[in-house]
Amino acid sequence: MQNLNVGIVGCGYAGDIHIRSWRRAKGAKLVAVCDIDEAKAAETAKHWGLEYYTNLEEMCKKSQVSVVSIVTPPTTHAQLAIQAMELGCDVLVEKPFTDTYENADAVIECIKRTGRKLTVSHNRIFCAPWQRARSLMAAGDMGDITGMTLTMLTSHLDDQARDENHWAHRLKGGFFGESMPHLIYPFTSVLGNCHVKHVSATKVGRLPWMPLDELAVTLVSDNGVLGSIYWHADATTQEHITDIYGSKMSLKVNEFTYTLIKNKALFPEGSGALGNLLARFRLNARVITQTISSTIRSILSVIRKRSAHQVLSVVIEQFMDSIRYDKPLPVEPAEAREVVRLTGEICDEVERIK
Repeated sequence: MQNLNVGIVGCGYAGDIHIRSWRRAKGAKLVAVCDIDEAKAAETAKHWGLEYYTNLEEMCKKSQVSVVSIVTPPTTHAQLAIQAMELGCDVLVEKPFTDTYENADAVIECIKRTGRKLTVSHNRIFCAPWQRARSLMAAGDMGDITGMTLTMLTSHLDDQARDENHWAHRLKGGFFGESMPHLIYPFTSVLGNCHVKHVSATKVGRLPWMPLDELAVTLVSDNGVLGSIYWHADATTQEHITDIYGSKMSLKVNEFTYTLIKNKALFPEGSGALGNLLARFRLNARVITQTISSTIRSILSVIRKRSAHQVLSVVIEQFMDSIRYDKPLPVEPAEAREVVRLTGEICDEVERIK
């Protein structure tokens, strides 16, 4: 089967990640890049040995592109995705899917009209510890899901946060609006449809162009399961941790250390100080052994080029299988639309708090 020609739209930091990931994809041939900044497009093309364009239609026609990867600011996603599909291309869109729920609907209508395939790079749950967690849930090992919490700590040294002129600060919800989909999709992938119950935000950090940098959100699923998000954007350390609670087992997914900790119910150790000590020893032993095991997995994953920063390759592989063999998409457009809806509701509250 002939390789599919791929074009990248957007030559910034994330565009470079897409280029690296597409170059590893089986059945794909990366042929061109496109950016309205001609100098940036030319520089990227020269570095990677590709053709370059400043116009999407010209790229698709002249380079015979059949798959487009959109890596531009969110406000342009809908327009570019629709244009690419109308030109006969399948599309991978970097998160967030679109900037508004209405634009998400417009893209989905175009999918139905053109028959093209589209997926969104909600890549967080495609890293190794998340994949293992999803397998445990699918097998029923956790029992009923009873709750979920997500903690995200980022620093004022984050590339987007510290750049006063970065486009992320001009989105609805500001810096939160750009990365919120990363936090929402893990919830919807586990709990299904969710609704926003409460949003709180405040200012604690040192960057004056970020009016709010600490956020707490409570969500509830259609089945009544509660979830919570805590995000501190000017922390002294970095953490990306998700706790999933079940009736048989709880899971701690740490995307920063690339580890998964399973906590099963402890056996009764008897009452008193000795019993408590034995219970804590058993729990700590589990954590230590699983941390070592996950660390080894992480090292092997890097060796196999599947590190936390390269999980986009997993999304691309599944997307290519969907295009070539009609297998399921890694992320369905309807799922991504729900993330846009919840992100919009949270960012509306953030704007109100401002």
